[in-house]
Amino acid sequence: MICPSCAHSNTDGVRFCGRCRLSLTGPSLTLTRTRDHLYWIFRRANAGFLSGFVAWLFIPALSRVLSQQSTALLHFFVTGLLGGAFLGTIDGMIEESTPKTARGALLGGLGGSVGGLLFGWKSPSLTSDQMSVGIFLFWALAGGCIGLVSAMWERRVKKLAAGGIAGIIGGGVGGLLGYSIYAYLIQEFDPKGWLIRRLCEGFSGGIIGVSLWFCIGVAERFVVFKRRTIEDKSHKHCDLCETKNPLSGWYCENCGAVLQQSALPQNLHLSPYTTLDRLKEMFRFLSRLASVTGVIAGVVVFAVFLPVNPLLALVAVVLVALASYSLLVLFSAAAESIQIFINK
Repeated sequence: MICPSCAHSNTDGVRFCGRCRLSLTGPSLTLTRTRDHLYWIFRRANAGFLSGFVAWLFIPALSRVLSQQSTALLHFFVTGLLGGAFLGTIDGMIEESTPKTARGALLGGLGGSVGGLLFGWKSPSLTSDQMSVGIFLFWALAGGCIGLVSAMWERRVKKLAAGGIAGIIGGGVGGLLGYSIYAYLIQEFDPKGWLIRRLCEGFSGGIIGVSLWFCIGVAERFVVFKRRTIEDKSHKHCDLCETKNPLSGWYCENCGAVLQQSALPQNLHLSPYTTLDRLKEMFRFLSRLASVTGVIAGVVVFAVFLPVNPLLALVAVVLVALASYSLLVLFSAAAESIQIFINK
């Protein structure tokens, strides 16, 4: 049995770890389980911050460009659409699932755009106190749609409700905190430099992302992705079609249903290089974030520059594609280098 605290390989059936003396049968395991829960949650919260930070580096600038020739309604619509799309892709990028990434972008963008339209429509008539409620509802709608993404494949009302409620709370609270912190930074420090102001905007987006995905991460860990632990060392059974699947599988290879069973860690033959594995996962996430950023930014840049000059729009798209592809290759190379080292 592998000790969950120090990763020492013990003989099956022992009561204490031979290296660190952790009790392998009693309440002492609660501490290591809590550590695993926190890692799961903070991994998603960290991904939310990174995605929100990247998104808000250019979303406000684009919104201001558009709002110079249009109303505030378009400003909030674009902010909600792009912000929701970015934040909705996180679960898919972490799981390296293209279908979930696309679904998250679509539902997140839909929720964000509807929330932005409603907020932009009502904002001129809102008082200062009502503005806070409006911002909460704006991002709560986007967060609720994003929270439904993971639970959709679970096909259980309880899990759908948990994901949606967590997204509503996380998105609403994150929206309030993000806008409040940005207003505080601008009013208190009044940064003059262009870069400093962009970083402040990026930080406000990161706050929205970390709040949203902290709440969704808690719901996923304890409700949405809760599984039955099995001691079978050979396979998992699909509850829907009874197909045998590998222990490392998350979805049935025959019908695509979510596998509601979880294998014991010692049966998965996990790598002993835990820290390097996490570093590799971080680089893989950054490579996918660069790809998603390139796609969304390319579409936006093309739409903005097309009315001005079609040739300029094409050149801008090519530059965005080259930049995102270069970052994708760089981060992927780092992840692959770590994997090569682990395999040796």
